[in-house]
Amino acid sequence: MQSSGFIDERFLILQLQQDDKKVFEIIFKFYYAGLVVYADKVIRNTEVSEDIVQSVFMKLWEDRKSLKIHSLRSYLGAAVKNRSIDLIRNQRVQDKYSEYLREKDQQPDDDFYTFRELSELVSQAIEKLPPRCREIFEMSRSLHLTTNDIAAKLHISKRTVETQISHALKILRIELKDYLYLFLLLKNMYPE
Repeated sequence: MQSSGFIDERFLILQLQQDDKKVFEIIFKFYYAGLVVYADKVIRNTEVSEDIVQSVFMKLWEDRKSLKIHSLRSYLGAAVKNRSIDLIRNQRVQDKYSEYLREKDQQPDDDFYTFRELSELVSQAIEKLPPRCREIFEMSRSLHLTTNDIAAKLHISKRTVETQISHALKILRIELKDYLYLFLLLKNMYPE
């Protein structure tokens, strides 16, 4: 580390990639509070903001060997921002769904699928995707990895990742065509 009181991020990244738990603790202690404040500006719920930041640090530790970052500050800030935005986007979709149910006289019709049934339909449609396409789609949507992260992990181009996600969404549109309202919900949850 540098003696000037600033953290040498290159050193920390190298040590982190070599499984140095003490360095991970230093990174956590140095950035945690600021990242919680940053997330809380978007989320406006300190407890949820803390959960977001902790999940980002868990991901940092899990991916430490494959990280290709130049700045911890930029990487952590972007990860917290993206998770916060994803949370808000998902909350908006849930709110729209709740509003839709309220408009349907508080009770869904008999032919209206429950959330569990809708989830099962989506899961079945995802299972029909070609293996590589499904893998990329799930990395993007379930693991919330960025296009760049997926490309780096799979050693493919960013454009290939984008093409596969677009292809997956087209297949899902076809598979779920009889469930237009479900697809609209899906579209909001998984924008291209």
